[in-house]
Amino acid sequence: MSALERLRLPLSRRAVQTGLLAALVFQVSVLVAMQVRAAWPLFHGTTVRVATVPVDPRSLFRGNYAILRYDTDDAFENFAGDRSALRHGERVYLHLTPTEQGLHHWSAASLIPPADGLYVRARVVRFGRARRSGAVVSIPHIEAYFAPKAEALRLERRLRLGGVAVINVSASGQAALKGVEALPLSE
Repeated sequence: MSALERLRLPLSRRAVQTGLLAALVFQVSVLVAMQVRAAWPLFHGTTVRVATVPVDPRSLFRGNYAILRYDTDDAFENFAGDRSALRHGERVYLHLTPTEQGLHHWSAASLIPPADGLYVRARVVRFGRARRSGAVVSIPHIEAYFAPKAEALRLERRLRLGGVAVINVSASGQAALKGVEALPLSE
């Protein structure tokens, strides 16, 4: 029997069921793997605290959330490498250094991961003269904080002057947002 004749044979009911089950298992496995990959730093990462300034939008589809902005200008002023290599979408590594106040500071940026110390992977969104350093980056998984409406409104009032993002950073530079804290109110 030739290969063409074998293709013309009708598939058995069992073969169709097996194929559908395999497709379903594959799709569920991909979704689970994506979720585990995103949550990995929460379970196996180092917890750091970074200063942030929130912007509070609301979306009918996404609910109440705060977009968190991080001041990475100092990191790009200490850029290790050729600045002309920075392009839209370029992966950069932002080095984290602890401060005396118990926070971490974006201390340097590079195109290759550092050999030691904590760092976060980011992507260049824009490079030009928009900011002091000229670089605007996107740091996946730590730029939006979702909260129920009551908590979002409370945080919005408390975070007007800035806050602290509590993030977990894995050894590979992947970050996950654990929470957002308001700066202590001065009496």
